[in-house]
Amino acid sequence: MIDFIQIGANIGNTPQFVREKRWKGIFVEPVTSSFNILKENYSDLDGCYFEHLAIGNEDGEITIYSRSDGLSDRQQASTIKDHWDNDFAEVVPCLTLTSLIEKYEMSGKPFELLQIDAEGIDDLILLNTDFSKVLPEKIRFEVVHLPRYGRSPTQVLNYLKLFGYEIIEDEYIEHVKSTEIGFDVMVKKTTNKN
Repeated sequence: MIDFIQIGANIGNTPQFVREKRWKGIFVEPVTSSFNILKENYSDLDGCYFEHLAIGNEDGEITIYSRSDGLSDRQQASTIKDHWDNDFAEVVPCLTLTSLIEKYEMSGKPFELLQIDAEGIDDLILLNTDFSKVLPEKIRFEVVHLPRYGRSPTQVLNYLKLFGYEIIEDEYIEHVKSTEIGFDVMVKKTTNKN
């Protein structure tokens, strides 16, 4: 059974609660150098899967942009070329979230948490997902970059509301750096509208 899916897992800066709760899940990271460190950092976890790919609006391949000058826990990568001061591009496999769910035979099966940190496209991933098939109890996603692209979280929150999700207080706020409080929004399924 899968407890969580983390899109944009980076090098493994997921809070310690994954180990504490002994959650099983899927870590998704498109940047090759980050992915390799992620697998090493979480090699002790049982029942976890690692996907070296991006989540986007269609299956196939996509270009991911990152920095070539080293790696840290702050490595920033995006499918948007000028999102950061990135100078390195690599083409990686891409799946929709629905396709990832189908790959793991999770369509229609509830799981605890969907965590998304996709650097500027979190809302697009969510708006492209059928939440009558993808069934996280909670969704946590980054909203801080949306205004830069003329978007706000309102559209995605209204979309998620159609599936019974409502905003809740971020349950993982104690794991967030103080300079990043307010970067994310968390919703919980409170009614079954499917």
